[in-house]
Amino acid sequence: MNVATKVQALIGERNCGDLGMYRKFRSGALLALLIDVTGHGDDAGRLAKKIENNLVFQEGQSVDSYLDVIDDLCRGEVGCAAGVLSVDKENQLTYAGVGNVLCHVYSKEGRKSFVSKDGMLGVRKGSYYTQEYQLESGDLVLMHTDGLYDFSKKELVFLEYENIDAIVHRLMRDCGRMTDDMGCLGVKI
Repeated sequence: MNVATKVQALIGERNCGDLGMYRKFRSGALLALLIDVTGHGDDAGRLAKKIENNLVFQEGQSVDSYLDVIDDLCRGEVGCAAGVLSVDKENQLTYAGVGNVLCHVYSKEGRKSFVSKDGMLGVRKGSYYTQEYQLESGDLVLMHTDGLYDFSKKELVFLEYENIDAIVHRLMRDCGRMTDDMGCLGVKI
């Protein structure tokens, strides 16, 4: 299992409100998250850094509990959207998200998209919808913020031939919106 993440600030800004983080555990499990702080620039970058500095990864913790922690960290702030996924040692994916973070699995059978519930962590959390999917060797998981437009299957023909770093870089380059911070996180099984 290989992972890559990339974020880029809105053109003209020094700080980025999108944040991608992951942790591989000794057992072979993975936890990954992608965050899109509301707004751009210094305020968004400050909240992203606060989340990054205060989030503690613990194996076995549910994806919902990470969203709760992010919600607590964002209280009294501008808020954020977030998607959290875990992949256990048997390649069982679990995903939950709030707001405009999208998650898709690309496999030999096609594309599977996951639902992120409406809301904004720290402001109006709402409920979570936890979803599961059994990943197979060769599958690709992609999460992205709304700084990238939703890619179609046709544009992803190259995916099976490239490593995950190249895939994430290419998607940021080719699918990024110049009017927003951008964030993308990929997992290749």
